[in-house]
Amino acid sequence: MIEKNNNISFIIPVFNGASFIEDAYTNIINQKILNFEIIFIDNNSTDNSVSKILALRLKDDRVHFLTEKRQGAAAARNKGIKEAKGEFIHFFDVDDKLFDGAINVLKKVLAEYPKVMSVFGKSIRTNHKNIDLSIGKQDSNELRVYNNGELGILWLKHKSKLAGTPSFLHRRKVFKKIKGFQEDLLIGEDAFFHVQLGNEFCIASINRHIFHYYRHASSTIARENKRESEKIFTYWPQTIKAYLPYSKTTKVSEEFKLEVLKQIYGSMGKMILLTNGFRNRVKLKNKFIQEITPLKVPVFINMFLQLLVLTKSYWLYKLYVYYILDFYIKQFNKN
Repeated sequence: MIEKNNNISFIIPVFNGASFIEDAYTNIINQKILNFEIIFIDNNSTDNSVSKILALRLKDDRVHFLTEKRQGAAAARNKGIKEAKGEFIHFFDVDDKLFDGAINVLKKVLAEYPKVMSVFGKSIRTNHKNIDLSIGKQDSNELRVYNNGELGILWLKHKSKLAGTPSFLHRRKVFKKIKGFQEDLLIGEDAFFHVQLGNEFCIASINRHIFHYYRHASSTIARENKRESEKIFTYWPQTIKAYLPYSKTTKVSEEFKLEVLKQIYGSMGKMILLTNGFRNRVKLKNKFIQEITPLKVPVFINMFLQLLVLTKSYWLYKLYVYYILDFYIKQFNKN
């Protein structure tokens, strides 16, 4: 049973992370937080992750163990959110490391700025496991507060500017409005969550290193980055399953709506360009049109997509994505 008086809930999904579990536990203990709970959620591990977690639970009653059969970090995190009792929530990945004092720095911001719902700092990504965890103490801790919507549109346009999920500390009340992570997205569910967060809440950023992301060979992102040319195909489900319906059903700016349209039509063009075989391109274009229904492809855009199907021309694609698409979006905005 998870107690109700915990100040911070650390939610940690685990899939075959046995070799990282004890280090993750120690890393959180070293944050020197007074009241907290650590919630490990096993997500169908086939190694000895479960026994490692249960061993920790035996020696520390602040450690809790849950299971989630639906595969993916989104489902595991959502299970943790439902069971968490902390006033603040932090999502920690079992193979990452928090810099010394990071969580208390984030917590202090939320304590001093009641209107700020989430705060985030910086991260370091490396291919090696060991790093000096004290380097964050040299940071300036300079704070910037963003109004609702400011970071939502920034992160929608430039997802590379997104801080990693463990960079954030959230108030629990965030999850009364945003219902966790979208579970049918196995990739990019964290980016979509943060775009919603930036659109709907006042958020602060602090010039402080929060966590080290260890990019080991078996991590999901590392595997995806090996298929650079195919990355656009992995982004497409996020666009049509998450961003498109969100832009239609939620109060967002016109700029947000137009950016979603630009990403949809731009992605269609690029995926057609990357597909070999005329018949395959025809099938792909028809598939896209079905997937975005009831959204319709404007005649002007459809004409250029059809030309890409016929020619597979890189130069035509450049003309389309940098000039034609921009022109259409600007005209659409005027109307």
